[in-house]
Amino acid sequence: MISMQEISVSRMVKYSACIVFASLCVSSTIDTGMFVYPSLSRYLLLEIGIVVLSGISILSCMADNKNVFKSWYCVFILAWIVYISLHTIFTSPHEIYKTMYLVVTLSLILVLGICLRVSLLSNKVIENGLLLIAAIHIIYIAAQKLGVAISANKYFAIVGSNDNPTVTALYFVGILPILISRAKRTNWHWTYAIFTFFVIAGLLVLRCRTAYVGLFIEAAVYIGMCYKGKVHVIKTHPFRNSIILAVVMVMLSVTGTWLYNMKKDSADGRILIWKLSAGMLADRPQGYGYGLFEKYYNLRQAEYFSKNDASSMEKRNADFVYMPYNDYLEQGIEGGIVGMLFLMAFYTMNIRKAWKGNKVREAAVLTAFCVMSLTNFVCTSIQPWLLVICCSALTMTDRDKEKSQQQSHLRAAKVLNAFALTLFATCACSVVLITRAQLALKSLDIEMKTVGKVHDGKFGAIEKSVSTSEAYWRIRAKNSMSQDFSDNAIAYIRKARLYSSAPELLGLESEYLRRNGDTVTSMQLIDTLSDILPHVLRLKLILMRYNASCEEREDALRYAADILSTGAKYDTDEARAIIQEAKKYYEIYEK
Repeated sequence: MISMQEISVSRMVKYSACIVFASLCVSSTIDTGMFVYPSLSRYLLLEIGIVVLSGISILSCMADNKNVFKSWYCVFILAWIVYISLHTIFTSPHEIYKTMYLVVTLSLILVLGICLRVSLLSNKVIENGLLLIAAIHIIYIAAQKLGVAISANKYFAIVGSNDNPTVTALYFVGILPILISRAKRTNWHWTYAIFTFFVIAGLLVLRCRTAYVGLFIEAAVYIGMCYKGKVHVIKTHPFRNSIILAVVMVMLSVTGTWLYNMKKDSADGRILIWKLSAGMLADRPQGYGYGLFEKYYNLRQAEYFSKNDASSMEKRNADFVYMPYNDYLEQGIEGGIVGMLFLMAFYTMNIRKAWKGNKVREAAVLTAFCVMSLTNFVCTSIQPWLLVICCSALTMTDRDKEKSQQQSHLRAAKVLNAFALTLFATCACSVVLITRAQLALKSLDIEMKTVGKVHDGKFGAIEKSVSTSEAYWRIRAKNSMSQDFSDNAIAYIRKARLYSSAPELLGLESEYLRRNGDTVTSMQLIDTLSDILPHVLRLKLILMRYNASCEEREDALRYAADILSTGAKYDTDEARAIIQEAKKYYEIYEK
């Protein structure tokens, strides 16, 4: 007999799990302003929520004498987690934040599987959490459209709760099948129909090409799976089907051209990114390290523009790049060929399982994201990746068909259970320490901006906990430069550059060197920066003037010619003045 006290405790645990899941969904969507970067707020609070939910689920599973892992898919996810961890450990320098994000979010698949098996969470609760994220985005979009809220991105007036409209658009694509199924099977169909209307309206407002492609794939899979029992109709009308196929091909060609021209410069820029990224993967198939794509890619781009006769279009469209707009390339560049294969296998296993199990929603969502990952960033987009993780858990967890394990497998299960506890403890400690350190860093950043300077010892107190944070070393370097601690400043800048090649870091180091009389090295950094940002004519003008002042006429002419061949990306007074000065110098000294 189960006592009333046990029932009460069981309900409390279930309510706690539901609250934690809803909280991690909300925290992954809203910037709390507690950290130096908005993305840190979403990353770290999401990770804390996952760690708490992990603790609840693992303890509940063990209290019921159930194994934490029940399938080979769980072993696959564990193998992926172990690979990411080992790759980071044996890569130098290594960046810990991206590693923690991937490890913790992948572990969420295992955690949700446990929660579904022991009935801590239900499919409906998970879906409600995902719908809550969509509702928050709709509120933000409506507020931004009405002028009540300000966009976090100066280039886009409407972005949702993110600082990039693409992230919100990708999420809207993924949530549509859940909304449609809810509208079809519940009494609240009008409410969900209105919800669906707002999501589609948001997609139109956000103008994301990848989302439109994903929407087409999603619709094709959804409709195809719903009507796959009527295949005989296709076979009996070959002539009509040929006409339909021809019309579809024409529509795809027209749509593809329209999508390309909608953001032509962006599309051309991605071609260069993919070309250079493919070269990086070929040069180092073992990977550069998780979280280090940005650092190595931008240096590769600088090398490309310094050594190659790049076209003016490539120079104008090139910018500082944070991701390769292709998840498979990103996983390959950071984690090597093996890392890329893990991601491919992840999508393949999930889509195959969804198709075989006739899980229409999950199959549509996962297939769409598998395709969208070819032209955009899903893994690093917090809410879309969370949606993919949840769909994976719903797809791979089958409580009605759990196979009984043989005695020979029980020992392996116990080993995996012990590993799960070790993984949980390690992640929990790391996430808590990093979060505390980042909260302290935010306080120091505010103090520095208010007072003007902070004692360096306060930064030193959180150095070990903050780990590989580029923001930490950059802020600490700025603080030292404001107090003329020159030796400390250059050490901190170069520490930050281990993890990033951000223009601000190169600018800081160049400024430090200029102050200390090393003008030559300072200009070399400006030269690298001008190759990372070839469309920024102001940097080329600085180099032209410097070489002209040093009587290095040939180099000055080269920079003048570079300004003229690149041209202005945006027609501004500053750009016209720079081009005019370069043209004048070139005309005088070229002969």
